[in-house]
Amino acid sequence: MLRSLAVAAIALALTAPPVLAASKPAISLARTSKWEINYDEDSCHLLAKFGEGSQSTILRITRFQPDNYFDLTLYGMPVKVNFANRLPVEMQFGGQKWNRPLAMVGDAGKQMPLLIFSGLRLDDWIYSSTPAPDVSPAQEEAVNSISFKISGGKRYRLETGPMNGPMVAMRACTTDLVSHWGFDPSEQARLSQPPKPLGVISDWITSADFPKKALNQGSSGLVQFRLDIDETGKVSGCRILYRTNPDDFADLSCKLLTQRAKFSPALDSAGKAVRSFYVSKIRWQSAW
Repeated sequence: MLRSLAVAAIALALTAPPVLAASKPAISLARTSKWEINYDEDSCHLLAKFGEGSQSTILRITRFQPDNYFDLTLYGMPVKVNFANRLPVEMQFGGQKWNRPLAMVGDAGKQMPLLIFSGLRLDDWIYSSTPAPDVSPAQEEAVNSISFKISGGKRYRLETGPMNGPMVAMRACTTDLVSHWGFDPSEQARLSQPPKPLGVISDWITSADFPKKALNQGSSGLVQFRLDIDETGKVSGCRILYRTNPDDFADLSCKLLTQRAKFSPALDSAGKAVRSFYVSKIRWQSAW
């Protein structure tokens, strides 16, 4: 049997066209904890717990830089599935349209299933060739719940309350994160141009680079990284911000990105080349 594989460098997880949610009423899960903001070394996490007992669910929103996008992780028995890989999951923010973002299945240990979503926003903007607008505080305030339904399962609604307050705390954390990395947050926020990749991004890492051991085992992984870019556009450092699998993928990702990634430098508000950073992710995936 022949094995095929795909390795792609991606900035966002694209959503499918909106779909209609099931007609059955959602199971409402009240928030049972305060919102907590965690200042990690390379990321910011916003967490809260919903529901009790077998329906207890933890929501975690993660950002790896100041941005309108975030990753969302759900922990608990309501997200349990009987198989790994991708699966249809319907999701809704507040009263917006239902969508089907790409979901990755995992396990946090001690029989704690989880689902991971990448590249989400708190508005209903659909990916296109035009630049994405900023998510406004009013749009964040309008989102007072997050609903989800796994294919064939029940529909749940997490009663978050207005999300503008928690997202203010998230922005404060990501500003501090940039400072922690050794950059001036105000300068980075006013860049007239961020670092721009040169050439074809998909050439940075190709299917030929897939680790032989991982290929033989059918392993896959998601690696979030940060590249530090100097005033000449050269990659001066690579940092793994998050990984879903062993170091085979993470270490190789940084090695290849440092060798192959090329950029034009960031420009400050006056058009002067300055140090900056580039955050993205790589999905290492093999398939028979």
